[in-house]
Amino acid sequence: HELDGRVCWCGRSGCIESFLSTAALEGDYQRVTGEWRAAADITTASANSDIVADSVIQVFEDRLGRATATIISLFDPDVIVLGGTFLNLPRLCERMPRKWPGYVQVDRSKTRLVGSEGGINAVTAGAAMLAADRVRSAGS
Repeated sequence: HELDGRVCWCGRSGCIESFLSTAALEGDYQRVTGEWRAAADITTASANSDIVADSVIQVFEDRLGRATATIISLFDPDVIVLGGTFLNLPRLCERMPRKWPGYVQVDRSKTRLVGSEGGINAVTAGAAMLAADRVRSAGS
């Protein structure tokens, strides 16, 4: 079970990062097959009808469906923007909304799920821009 299970890179257990990240996807695949495979290779294999890779991706999708449903239940957003690892799985934006009715108790028809326009490295780019702004501000 995710909540009392895996140790996260931060040292705590049960963090969402420990079961919804590139490393989590790779770890899931390794637990099922006994072999490590890069997340990009797993997603490619799934798209090419590899049954094992696709079953690992489906578990990942179910977890993301539950996580995004929690966001909808708590905040009732108009849009949820996926970034990072999730941009390697374009089918998520299509499949996740289909999973929500099983987890959401509110009308979720208005919530859209979209991929970040900033790309897979948007967080890194944003952090670099913030650091550059702080350096410029300190120099003024």
